[in-house]
Amino acid sequence: MTSPIRPEHLVLVARIGPAHGVHGAFRLFSFTEKPLAVLDYGPYLDKFGAVVLDQFKLIEAQKLIVSAAPWPSREDVLKAKGFEFYVPRLRFSDLEDHDNFYIIDLIGLKIKNRDGDTIGQIKGIDNFGAGDLLLISLNERSDLYLPFTYDHVPEVHIQQGYIVADLTGFITDEPS
Repeated sequence: MTSPIRPEHLVLVARIGPAHGVHGAFRLFSFTEKPLAVLDYGPYLDKFGAVVLDQFKLIEAQKLIVSAAPWPSREDVLKAKGFEFYVPRLRFSDLEDHDNFYIIDLIGLKIKNRDGDTIGQIKGIDNFGAGDLLLISLNERSDLYLPFTYDHVPEVHIQQGYIVADLTGFITDEPS
């Protein structure tokens, strides 16, 4: 028996959305670059790394309406709404384009300023509709969001474990 994959090695690929009809179909929110590609990543795991589903059955491609054995009825889907599906990071190939990144590969990277001093670490990435924001924890300071743009993050060095960030306008040395 293999042990579950550690949560920090999992990539969120989909979430159960609203029920569709009365027979257990539902809208699947896909977090893959091409929405239908999510159907190729099974088996799917929960956030703890345990297998919960081998595959989805596609009902309607345009709206990504699917069904799945663990949720055979509308009532089951309603109870499961919001459930998230993960796959191991190892299932994804390395990206050839150096301007694209998997979020999981950015979390935990050190943040250096332009002088090369380590000033913090990436804790997470959020997007509230206006672009990706890095949630960063600064050394001996509070957390803040930094837009993930070339202006604020001119260099990303995943293999070396850090990014270079320009925090001009985000922090001051003055006490608050």
